[in-house]
Amino acid sequence: MSKKVLTNTEAAWLAGFIDGEGSIQIRWQKSKRDTHMTSSVASISVSQAEPRTEILYWLQKKFGGAVSSHGTNTRNPKHNKAFRWLVTGNTAVEVAKLIQPYLRLKARHVDILLEHQKTKLPSHVGGRKGLARNEVRITDEIIDLRTKHIEEIKLLNKRGK
Repeated sequence: MSKKVLTNTEAAWLAGFIDGEGSIQIRWQKSKRDTHMTSSVASISVSQAEPRTEILYWLQKKFGGAVSSHGTNTRNPKHNKAFRWLVTGNTAVEVAKLIQPYLRLKARHVDILLEHQKTKLPSHVGGRKGLARNEVRITDEIIDLRTKHIEEIKLLNKRGK
C-alpha cells in the first residue's frame, strides 16, 4: 500500500488534516461489470489551494492516488486554483486504518467506511476468474447494508453536522 511507513506523529498529523480539510465518502459506482448499480466505492480526499499543494503531492508519494485540479470551471478569478488528493478502495481503507486512532471529527466516517469494506467481494471474484460478469450477484441484504452506509455518510457530510 504505502511507499513508506508513517510515524505515529505523521499519522496523527494526517488524521488532523483529514478531520479539518478532508472528505470521507462512499458512493454507488456504475461500471461495465456491474450493470445493476450494486457496486460502491469508498474514498478519502483532501483539497488545498495553490500554492499549498506540496502536501498533496507528499500524500500521493506516500500512498498513491491522484492529485488533480478541481472546481476550475466555476472558479472565481480572485481565488487560487484548488487541487485535490484522492484515494479510493483498498488504499482509502489502508489510510483510514492508519488515521483511525487519532481522528476526532471524522471517527464515525471511518468506522462506516471500514464496516462498508467488509461487504466487498474478494478481488478475484467475478469476471476475473471464470465467472461471467452477469453471474456475480450480491445479496439484497448486502445492497441494503451498502445503502445504509452511503446514506449515513451523506448525512454526516452535510454542512453543519
